[in-house]
Amino acid sequence: EVYPKDFIGGLGSHNQPMLSAEANITGFDVTGQVGDETINTTAFTVNLGVTSATVLTALEPTITVSAGATINPLSGVAQDFSTNKVYTVTAEGGNSQNWTVTIINYSNVATLSDLKVDGTTVTDFLSTTYDYIVELPYGTTVTPTVTVTENSNGTSVIVPATDITSSTAADRTTTVTVTSQDGTVTQD
Repeated sequence: EVYPKDFIGGLGSHNQPMLSAEANITGFDVTGQVGDETINTTAFTVNLGVTSATVLTALEPTITVSAGATINPLSGVAQDFSTNKVYTVTAEGGNSQNWTVTIINYSNVATLSDLKVDGTTVTDFLSTTYDYIVELPYGTTVTPTVTVTENSNGTSVIVPATDITSSTAADRTTTVTVTSQDGTVTQD
């Protein structure tokens, strides 16, 4: 007969590998996802956003877990994420951990709630108005500072005027481009 190394009186080998106790979700992706998921291995949560058009009631997530672990419900099985979903990850060693997954629809609104030139809100500002003419005091040679506040956690890019003393309108124009939180709508 062949016995494992360190076989002692029928007790078997003492060189058996330790089974992993890690029960983590290491990746979580769905169709329509915007950006990376946030995985918190202390609170055992996964948070992510999807486009405003993504239907939350039948998403099929692709989930990765710790080496040797399993997950329930299984990866690739459609779930209703209109409310938080709890997944149980069972480690190779048999211990398990519940994880709460939250998926939200990000906004597709690409508007501003404020537009300021040198710290003063533009006269007659409305979030639905996209073009403004701001007259600067005679003799101004320094491009004014334009600041914005986005609605719905969008992002904005401000391209300042290149030469406010130029006779060319494009040189005297500052452009603000606002992108919605879900990245699907852009407005200049």
